[in-house]
Amino acid sequence: MGAVLELRDFSQKYQRRQLFKRLNLRIDRQACIAITGQNGAGKTTLLNVLAGLTNIERGTLEIAPKMRIGYMAEQLAPNGLTPKTYLRMLGELDQFSNRNLEGQINELAYEFGLAAALNTPLNQLSRGSLQKVNFVQAILRTPDILLLDEPLAGQDGTTQMRMIHWLKDYRQKGGAIIVGTNNAFLIEQLATEIYELDAMRLLPIEELPQPEEKVMRLEFATTPRSLALPATLQQLALKIVDGTRYVVLYANIKNSDELIQAMLKSGFSLRGLRYEVL
Repeated sequence: MGAVLELRDFSQKYQRRQLFKRLNLRIDRQACIAITGQNGAGKTTLLNVLAGLTNIERGTLEIAPKMRIGYMAEQLAPNGLTPKTYLRMLGELDQFSNRNLEGQINELAYEFGLAAALNTPLNQLSRGSLQKVNFVQAILRTPDILLLDEPLAGQDGTTQMRMIHWLKDYRQKGGAIIVGTNNAFLIEQLATEIYELDAMRLLPIEELPQPEEKVMRLEFATTPRSLALPATLQQLALKIVDGTRYVVLYANIKNSDELIQAMLKSGFSLRGLRYEVL
């Protein structure tokens, strides 16, 4: 299968500092490349280059014909437009029919918990809601390639899982994803290749270092308290802490996705998730 995007022999300076040196990157359909690295390593700059927002000093960027690119920057600059107006303007650039565009906006807004904020000006939204708008604008026009810069930042656990599941489905249907992130859970769930951006180069790594004793800690809200815990809980969870307002579950990483789905189907709301040593 041919590459949908390929960067060759790429070198670039930023404010006289050599940021990249002879860097190469290619991605095929149904792949997700995760790019990790310390703050300032150049993840955002690299994504800007791939999106065509920054000129290339040396090297070539080749994108397969007729490929649509969706780009979610690290932050969406707020303005006085409402999300609905902003998203409608972007959709009209691609000549969506008004009927299809309205339906797509409403469907995605509902899926990612944005429906109540569609008519609130962007400059009055919380950071989390702004990031939801940012995510929706990137996927609105059904791109072939998605470039994402820390897409889960500022999101609650439930929204994170909705985004991850949408991205999994998108990739399985042929989409290609390049994501700049240090979020270990996102990488574990989505990435087919992992690179660390270090010393001006992309260094391939097999997997993120994870000690065997490291597990997922999942916290769910229990309101209303009459909700029944799913029957599969005992098989999937290593430890259960059943409180008055919250249920905290510990699970092996490989079981965490199935456990989250079981709890969400039972009506619980995911409040947070993180790695811990049990």
